[in-house]
Amino acid sequence: MAYTEIEKGFYKFDKMPVVVEFLQAEMFSNESKTIDVSVGDSSRKSMSWGITNDLCDLREALIEDNNIVPQLLKTQRNIMMGSGIFFFNELQEEGKRKIIEVDPGEEVRSVIESLEEDDFFEDLTNDFVKSALAYVIFKNNGNKKYTISTIKSRYIRPVEMNSDGIVDTFLRCGDWKKKENVAAIASYKAVKKAEIRPLQFIHKIKDDFLGNEYFPVPTWWTGHKWIEIGNKVPEFHSFNLENQYFTPLHIEIQKGYFYQGNLVKMGKLTETEAREAEGLARNNFLETVDKVLAGTKNAGKAVWTEYSLSEMKKEYGGIKFNELKIPRGDEALLELNKSADAANISGTGVHPSLAAIMTGDSLSSGSEIRNALDMYIITQALLSRKQLLKPLNILKRLNGWDSKLKFGFRDVQLTTTDKNPTGQQAVTAN
Repeated sequence: MAYTEIEKGFYKFDKMPVVVEFLQAEMFSNESKTIDVSVGDSSRKSMSWGITNDLCDLREALIEDNNIVPQLLKTQRNIMMGSGIFFFNELQEEGKRKIIEVDPGEEVRSVIESLEEDDFFEDLTNDFVKSALAYVIFKNNGNKKYTISTIKSRYIRPVEMNSDGIVDTFLRCGDWKKKENVAAIASYKAVKKAEIRPLQFIHKIKDDFLGNEYFPVPTWWTGHKWIEIGNKVPEFHSFNLENQYFTPLHIEIQKGYFYQGNLVKMGKLTETEAREAEGLARNNFLETVDKVLAGTKNAGKAVWTEYSLSEMKKEYGGIKFNELKIPRGDEALLELNKSADAANISGTGVHPSLAAIMTGDSLSSGSEIRNALDMYIITQALLSRKQLLKPLNILKRLNGWDSKLKFGFRDVQLTTTDKNPTGQQAVTAN
């Protein structure tokens, strides 16, 4: 659906009597700039996440007000994680790849179980899905073994890259508005290039299909204007429920209706007192009308004017109530809402049926849903899983685990109850 900017920040949609105001585009820019940050007794140049250094928070605040995007992104996360981690060896037989599940041993199993208890994979995937970016910190516990944990991406900023094009340090801070208690932690790229093993370092997981050298842009974010539209449509409907679905009135009040001129002539009121009393009486009358007419908050508000009687016309004065006809544009808003939902669904690449979102294009059978799920895993989830599993592969090398050991996310596939009473079966995938 085409739209044109009628003035800065305001857009008119073709064939629809709807004008939408967008938030400032600069707020959502992925542009980075250098910021001087104090780290101990020294100063470092940090790269900002967006112009205001809080783009991740702005994104999350925007999607929290949406009824479609959060469920779609949550579905992405759930599909990526499958039903958990499994362990396997990979063999080549007659030119075909064969996966054989194996027992990883007590040490590896204990590490994975501990990570699952700490919601490591949930936290890692949450950040990756929302920002196409996540961070893992590696720590040496003193016995030449490393442990890993996640750090929310909102707390991490990279320093300006060095002459080799490498970000050698990440800065960690709990509040980037205050920029206090900032800690510097080496990056995995710098550690790997220098072939050193410090007590701790940070590995960056990202999908940089879009974005700059420091911060990727998640593909779903390219439709953020449609997310704004989807957020605003319910506001229009809410306004209609509270106001326009109740008949607004035009109240005509005869000029001088509340003016007590006789008391002024009798000297009981001054002109000033009479005008004050007139205004008070008029306001009390309108407030009473509002209370009687209002079905919900602010509904049925009245517009009033004064009129004068012509001496040439024979009519009686008083108060007149006239109904105001105001177009609501319900159908236009519904069509706009459908377009916004379709655009937001397309932006995530998740079929709405997989996210339990009902649309006119919903799948009708279990086999269609299974095929849609399989297609999403093949075309979308596999590369993301490869990124999410990198910390385990790095940990395997650092801790000297079996080099043949591989990690994967196990999928669950729908089946018929005659084959499996639960209606599902485990599938090995990575």
